[in-house]
Amino acid sequence: MKQYRSTIIIGGLMFLAGLAIGLCLPAMRASTLQMDSRESEQCQVTQDAAKSTLYNKEECCLCGSNSRSLMGMYRGKDGLGIISLNNWYVLDMGVGKAEDETMSGQNSSRITATGEGGCIFHVDLNHVRRISEVRIEYGEENYFDVDKVRGYLCQTCLDKLLDVIDVYGDSECPTGLCMIDFQTQELYSLQNQYVTYYIRDYYVKIESGEEKIVTAVYAPEK
Repeated sequence: MKQYRSTIIIGGLMFLAGLAIGLCLPAMRASTLQMDSRESEQCQVTQDAAKSTLYNKEECCLCGSNSRSLMGMYRGKDGLGIISLNNWYVLDMGVGKAEDETMSGQNSSRITATGEGGCIFHVDLNHVRRISEVRIEYGEENYFDVDKVRGYLCQTCLDKLLDVIDVYGDSECPTGLCMIDFQTQELYSLQNQYVTYYIRDYYVKIESGEEKIVTAVYAPEK
């Protein structure tokens, strides 16, 4: 009798579990479809909205003197940086020659964040060998949103950026990151299909996954 009762209880629990799964699956599917729809819509915006809304070229965050951009501080510097495009946060990788000679024989680490929903940068520097490793944790808003960026850049710089990150060639949404050579003002893609660069005297290695790791080494030709 006890065995029969146990069988009934187990059967009832299995039925309830199956019912719960059946009720949850449509909601899970709807949530997934909604996320896919938002990403698809964002990609569509990326491809279609390619017109700058910045009418004063002097206020461009890349080539101009916009007070919200750090480019004025880094422009012309012998070094590399990473830009979080959706909020135009500029990170100095620190791989260039240290202006403070007391730092030339030291290692250092720092962590910076671009704000709510943005990226977190973990920077490890070997000053004496001029090696910088930046580990990037993606935030919730890690996809490139040109609807935001077109308010930061003049049309010339926006076109230059769109060409660099290949938004017209990728089927996936591009990530909202790129590299910059401070000395030449050239931009370089950090999309997943790129793995290495030689930028003047620097060798750059890019590893993509749940996190992105960008390693830059000062490696001049002999």
